[in-house]
Amino acid sequence: MIPPKKINKWFKTTVSLALIGAMIFAQPQPVQAARSVGEIQKDQQNIDKELQGLDSELSSVISSIASLQAEIEQKQQEISDAEEALKEAQKAVDKQYADMKLRIQFMYENSDESVLSILLESGSIADFLNRLEYVNAVHSYDRELLDSYEAIKQEVEDMKIGLEAEKKELVASESQLENQKSELSALVSSKKLEKATIDKELKAAQEEARRQQAQVVVPGGGGNSGGGGGSTGTNQNLNPTPSTGVSGSAVVAFANQFVGNPYVWGGNSLTNGCDCSGFVNLVYANFGISVPRYSGAFASVGQEVSYNNMQAGDIIVYEPKAGVGHVAIYAGNGCIVEAQSSAAGITNNRAANCRSIRTIRRVL
Repeated sequence: MIPPKKINKWFKTTVSLALIGAMIFAQPQPVQAARSVGEIQKDQQNIDKELQGLDSELSSVISSIASLQAEIEQKQQEISDAEEALKEAQKAVDKQYADMKLRIQFMYENSDESVLSILLESGSIADFLNRLEYVNAVHSYDRELLDSYEAIKQEVEDMKIGLEAEKKELVASESQLENQKSELSALVSSKKLEKATIDKELKAAQEEARRQQAQVVVPGGGGNSGGGGGSTGTNQNLNPTPSTGVSGSAVVAFANQFVGNPYVWGGNSLTNGCDCSGFVNLVYANFGISVPRYSGAFASVGQEVSYNNMQAGDIIVYEPKAGVGHVAIYAGNGCIVEAQSSAAGITNNRAANCRSIRTIRRVL
């Protein structure tokens, strides 16, 4: 029997080892960092472009298949017509051969007697030669006519063979295009599934960004000092009633028309180029709403809005970076539309909290 003291010591040692093991395995394992809204949106845009290209290519292939099918039907009709022509040509050859055979039998079955008969019936040597020449002429005519029909028949046969070869090539091309269509369709389906996954990831990232920003409390009414945006001041419930009949979604839709156009510092053209404040100024001017031309002046326009109450069409004023301010229009779904930079131009793919927010203003 094992002494009680040894059992107690063994039990304590075992428990200690178990606790140490549990502590080791309980240590947090490294996890992959969540991607930012901007990164996900970039992937989303790339997939959209790929899908557009694939859809265009697939439409082209389907159109080509339809054209080939029409050509194949046309070739089949031409082959059927050639077969009918070949039957008629064969009938003409057979008839001419039969007629020629009858005449040959009539004139040459007993050649010596026939020639002698012609000689005896002729009134003179000249008459005899004329009759003999006539017989030869008839034979030559029959031979030429038969040769002509045979040539026509051969020509039709050659044409049919050529049409069948062309049809075979068209059918082979159609088969290749059908394979290409299947591959493209499979690739489109795969990309759509990939896009659906990214859409879900983007939605989750945007909701998480809004949740985190809604929890931000900025002391003293100053700007948000973090890397992302938040509401200005400690009041998280600023949500003023719209003062115009202009829809925020209409403003965003108008602004999105100019995505891809250049950024030009001091520029005043939505088409040829403008800077951040010029972009916001020109977009709102389209709806008859007057706003400042310089980014710093936007901090006092309209009414203040809390970050968690942002709506499409609100203006986001950012904290200056290296002495340079920035403004953008909130586009919804956690994103902004803006004249971003000389390198990026006018974009709509950055998150609203891409830099520290000074204030959010509603002028609609």
